[in-house]
Amino acid sequence: MDFSKDLEKFNAKKDIPVIYKRNTENERFELSYIFEMGTNSDKALGLAFSYLRFLGTSKYTPEQIQSEFYKLACSFSVSSSPERVTVSLSGLSQNMERALVLLEELLSDPQVNEVAFANLIRDTENNRRNAKLELQNVFNMLRNYAVWGRRSPQTNVLSSAELRALRPQNLITRITDLHKYQRRITYYGPHEKTEFLRIINDHHRVSEILQPPIPPQRFEEQMTRENGVLFVHYPGTQINFAMISKRGERFDEKKIPIVAMYNSYFGGGMGSIVFQEMREVRGLAYSASANFVTPPRLDQTYRFQTFIATQNDKMDDAVQAFHDIINNMPESENVFDVARENLLTNLRTQRITRGQVISSYIAAQDLGLNYDRNRVIFENAQNLTLTDVINFQQEHIRNRRYTYCIAGDKDDLDFRAMATYGRIQRLTLTDIFGY
Repeated sequence: MDFSKDLEKFNAKKDIPVIYKRNTENERFELSYIFEMGTNSDKALGLAFSYLRFLGTSKYTPEQIQSEFYKLACSFSVSSSPERVTVSLSGLSQNMERALVLLEELLSDPQVNEVAFANLIRDTENNRRNAKLELQNVFNMLRNYAVWGRRSPQTNVLSSAELRALRPQNLITRITDLHKYQRRITYYGPHEKTEFLRIINDHHRVSEILQPPIPPQRFEEQMTRENGVLFVHYPGTQINFAMISKRGERFDEKKIPIVAMYNSYFGGGMGSIVFQEMREVRGLAYSASANFVTPPRLDQTYRFQTFIATQNDKMDDAVQAFHDIINNMPESENVFDVARENLLTNLRTQRITRGQVISSYIAAQDLGLNYDRNRVIFENAQNLTLTDVINFQQEHIRNRRYTYCIAGDKDDLDFRAMATYGRIQRLTLTDIFGY
C-alpha cells in the first residue's frame, strides 16, 4: 500500500479529521467514528455500548430500530478496546444518509430498557464464569499476567460489586456524552468526497466545543529481571506452557525486516526451527511456536515469547529443549531459504483491500509510521542472510531471563523440576482474571 495515494485526508465540520477511501467496486459503504479513549479511560464504556444494541429511542422501540436498519440494508456496531471506542455503520450506500440519521438519533436519544439492563448484567457475570472454564482463556490471561502483572488493561474491569451498583442511566449517559469528545471519521464507500462531507456535516451530532479524550489509566509492563514461574491449576492431561521475556526494548522501525525474517526462520510455520525441533524431531509437542513480538503501540515494548502444548509428563523435557534451541539456535541454509521464500510468498499473495487499507493505516500510525511495513519487509528480506538472523539471535534472544507460564494439573506435574526454573508463584483464577 501507498497511504499517500490510497487514502485522502481532510476535515469535516469542527475540524474533525476524516480518512477517506473511494469504493469503486460496489455500492457498499463503511463509516466509523473513532474515539481515542476506551476502557483504560472508563471501565464501563464497553458495557455501555453492549447495552446500546438493546435500546430504542423515544420514537422507536428496540425492535423497531432493528427493523428500520434492516429495511435500509444497513447495520451498526460499536466496539471498545482498552484504547479506543469505534462506532461503525455499514450497508447499502444509497441508504447511508437515512441510516446515519437513524444512528445519530439512537446515540443522542437512547431510552432505558430495564429488562435488557438486568439481562446484560446477568450475562456479563455468566460470561466471566464461563471464561474461567476454557483452558485457552485461562492460559491467555496467565500470559497477560506475565506481561503486565496483576494490574493490566485486560483486568481493568468492573468488579462484581461495581456491576451490581450500576444503574441503566449510568450507561445511557456514557452513550449520550460521546458527541462531546474529539474523534476521527473514516469512510470507505462510493460517495464522492463532497457528497460525503455534506451528509456528515448535515447529520453528525457534534458539540460546539469538542473536549479531548478522557485521559487513560496507565499500566506498567513488567520487565523480566529474574527467572520465575507463574502457575495456575487447570485439570487435565495436557499443559499449556510459555516462556515470556521483556527487556523494555522500544519499537525501532529499522528492525522491522529482520524481526519478520527471524520469526519466519525460528518460530513461524511448519518449516521453522521450533516446529521441526519440538514436534518433528523430539516429539515433545502437539503445537509449538516462538516469536519476537512487535508492540502494537509506541508506549509498549517488544517481548520474546514461546508456546508449547504438550503432555504433563513432558514439561521438563520441553523446557530444556526450548532452552537448547533458543540459546544454541540451529543454523541451516535450507531452512533459511524456505523461511525467506515463505515470507516473500505470503507478502506477494496477501491482499489488503477496501476498508482494510484504512485500518492498516491506523495501525501504522499507532507505531508512528506513515508507510506500509510490508513494503519495507519485502524490499529488505530479499537481501537478508542467515548470518543476519544469527546476529539478531545473538544480540536480542540469547541468554534472556524468563517468566515461565504454566497452566496444568497440579496433581500431575513435577514441581521439583519447576522449582529449578525460578521461584514459583501459584496464582488463582481470580488473580489472573481480575474478578
